[in-house]
Amino acid sequence: MTGTTTLLAALAATLGVAIGLLRSLRRQRRHVAHLDKLNEINQVLLTERNLRGVLRLVAENAAQIIGTDSGYVALLAPDGSRLVLEAATGPLATLVGSVVALEGTMPGEVVRTSQRVVLLDAPRDPRGPRSLHAGVTLRAAVALPLMLKGKCIGALGVENPRRGGALGTSAVDLLRDFASHTALAIESLQAVSALGARERRAALLNALNSRIRQSLDLQTILESAVRELGGALGASRCFVRLRRGTDLLAAASEWHTPEVPSVSAHPDPTLPLQLASVRERRTIETADARGDERIPGGVPDAAQPLAVLVAPILLRGDAIGVVCFHQVGTARFWREDEVGLVDEVAAELAVGIANARLFRSAEDASRELAVKISELERASRMKAQFLANMSHELRTPLNAVIGFSEMLLLGAHGSLTADQTDALETVARNGRHLLGLVNDILDLSKVEAGRMELHLTLTDVRALVSDVLAGMESLVAAKEHAIVMELAAEPLTVRADELRVRQILLNLISNAVKFTPRGGQIIVRGVRKPMVLPAGGGAHEERDAVWVAISDNGIGIAVQDQSRLFTEFSQVDASHARRYEGTGLGLALCKRFVELHGGQIGVESSLGHGSTFWAVLPVDGPRGAGKVS
Repeated sequence: MTGTTTLLAALAATLGVAIGLLRSLRRQRRHVAHLDKLNEINQVLLTERNLRGVLRLVAENAAQIIGTDSGYVALLAPDGSRLVLEAATGPLATLVGSVVALEGTMPGEVVRTSQRVVLLDAPRDPRGPRSLHAGVTLRAAVALPLMLKGKCIGALGVENPRRGGALGTSAVDLLRDFASHTALAIESLQAVSALGARERRAALLNALNSRIRQSLDLQTILESAVRELGGALGASRCFVRLRRGTDLLAAASEWHTPEVPSVSAHPDPTLPLQLASVRERRTIETADARGDERIPGGVPDAAQPLAVLVAPILLRGDAIGVVCFHQVGTARFWREDEVGLVDEVAAELAVGIANARLFRSAEDASRELAVKISELERASRMKAQFLANMSHELRTPLNAVIGFSEMLLLGAHGSLTADQTDALETVARNGRHLLGLVNDILDLSKVEAGRMELHLTLTDVRALVSDVLAGMESLVAAKEHAIVMELAAEPLTVRADELRVRQILLNLISNAVKFTPRGGQIIVRGVRKPMVLPAGGGAHEERDAVWVAISDNGIGIAVQDQSRLFTEFSQVDASHARRYEGTGLGLALCKRFVELHGGQIGVESSLGHGSTFWAVLPVDGPRGAGKVS
């Protein structure tokens, strides 16, 4: 019996040792597995270059290694003002991007104290700790500081071990090692991530700027902007609203993820923030609109936009609209580089919108101009038809009046008394004046309509001057004017329409006779010389030309009145109009005829010191004209 007892005792001791060895082996295997996992993660940390991707991997593996429902990483903002949940798994995943309170939360306490916090039995803890997620009951949790160069930059934590699990010392030690490796990885990745973010930002800005500046269609510009920006920031919704008065119109363009409805589907609770951005002309952001006092009544539920970023579109200091971002269902901290990107794009949008509006205004003006041109063409056709009718209706009776008056003056129906002769001469003279007026109006309308045809011949200006003076001999003699001819010896021949050149000379010489007092002097000069003349399209060229000038010592013309001389139906002064007869068409026709020939006309005068009217005609005629007939 004693032997049996001894044997059993030996077996029990051996079994105890075996169980201890087995447990130790299991611990060692778990430790080796954890080390292998840690090594595997470290390899990823060393090769991965995306900070958010690394932090998500850290959170996932922390929860997996420790065996918890959730793992998370929270980092301090660069200025230390906010703690942001950058990555999370399990129930906490919906909170990624939100701001974690520095007071009353485990990661907040860790960051403030730079000490770890371990809760093995949260329900019995007198501090009443809670999960980061309001809908999760906290059973146990661990949060450790992420230390870098003696400074806490964030927290790594896990919550709620899976059923049957516990947060032991080994788990906490393993998580501590994990936190140390994570802090080192964050240090290197933040520099790489900042550089990559700058490169991506520059590429995005270049692409957007190119699209905005290449297009003059407002809708295309806005659609490109909201699509690119919404995707780049990972927002739920991005839209642009333009301003009218003190209000913002419905979204002019919008981009949103498939699971999120359009902003126009429901009343937008964040509209007060958008209006405030317009009024204050500054960017407004909120990480969680549920507690934002600027929104009357707050955001009704988590299905509404919680995180909001609004940037004004400023044009010359005035807000013409806003570009707005919504993060629906989750809170989110808007990083400084994201806000800067939105501000830069808003500035480019202002330029693009201004250009598009200017182009649209130009198009509208062009359409209106086309309508006006069509109306003017119709009016011109009607005027041409009216003038043609007037030509027939007025010329025929005028010619009859003039013809019968001259017949009576010639004694065709017997001799006339002195009074009858004076009356008939007045009738004939006024008839000829009226016929000349009708002819001038018709000529002017032809020039304006582009229907004036020049019949070019080799025209001797010298002969025309003599011919015009001969026709005015009686009028010159009646006013006792002295005519001085100063025509150069060389030929003064030009390629021109002889009838129109005659009209030019007749108008200029008759004006000199009309406005020169009795006993005055009129000088007619002419010379052939190179002159700079218009060549079309605003250019000028030197051409061989004949210059003709008619000078008088008459009443002269004030400088301020000279710009109106060559305008239709314009006369220098009403008193002159009463003293000197005329219609105000002669000089206007002269200018048109000279310009049709490719020449120039002008005046030099001063009040009380006479006038010199000159005209220049190119020797070889107008550019592009056919052969001389």
